[in-house]
Amino acid sequence: MACAHYFGSELDIPGFDLGTASSDQANTQGALEYLAPDGEISDGKWVPGEQALQRWEALEEGRWNSSGLEELTAAMAAASTMRGSQDEQTAAKATWIVAKSMEFAVGQVPLKDYTETLKQNLAVLLANSPDEVAALAGGESLDSSDLYGLSGLVTDTQFETVLYRVIDDEHAADTLVTGMLQYHHNQIDEKMPTATDPETTLLGLYRSAAQTMGYLDGIAELHTNNNTTSDTINAADMKRVLTAQAYVDAANYGLLNDTTIEAAATG
Repeated sequence: MACAHYFGSELDIPGFDLGTASSDQANTQGALEYLAPDGEISDGKWVPGEQALQRWEALEEGRWNSSGLEELTAAMAAASTMRGSQDEQTAAKATWIVAKSMEFAVGQVPLKDYTETLKQNLAVLLANSPDEVAALAGGESLDSSDLYGLSGLVTDTQFETVLYRVIDDEHAADTLVTGMLQYHHNQIDEKMPTATDPETTLLGLYRSAAQTMGYLDGIAELHTNNNTTSDTINAADMKRVLTAQAYVDAANYGLLNDTTIEAAATG
């Protein structure tokens, strides 16, 4: 196993290849085993073992350079892809790692060390927490419901701090927007076929999607007003995308008459 303390230019995580996609199975497994080497699930939550606690204590005490942080956050991103695993233990472990990663990013990484690559890695972490993003966008707290896996592990402030720190990077913002658009579309595909009131259901789901896009745009705007480079999310573009998708979904579920479909098709 790799040494828990890190003082060099490479973080030697067994089975983890920095040049491979974060969703690669071998990479994911290597990241999971490194960041949570032991523990067990209890009442749906991951309870870390002694090795895991020692690993994170060592990581938090380490002296990091930018390449080391980029590799570590790449491992965090890889582990986060397993939050949606069908295996309850794997999903719980990945969620615990995401929480520790956000805590690390806020408390241990100075702003000057937020490179483009690091921001993009953390954006993957956030995009793999879509329930939490949507909840905060809707004005809820992560502690308001056990439905949010990060409840009790991450505060709203920690989550939004990570989001604020990465969203000024164009690629990070694109990862977040793309991920959340897919999340909301998955919600539509899941709920519409069994909806007793399709029109009201679809309207509500698109309002939720619009809230999320507005939330991300608002944080990007806040960053812009604080004298960073530029606004990375175009609200007008997002409105056009949501409007176009809404017409398509409304048509697919039989909610538009022929006249409306013709009007939509001709602009």
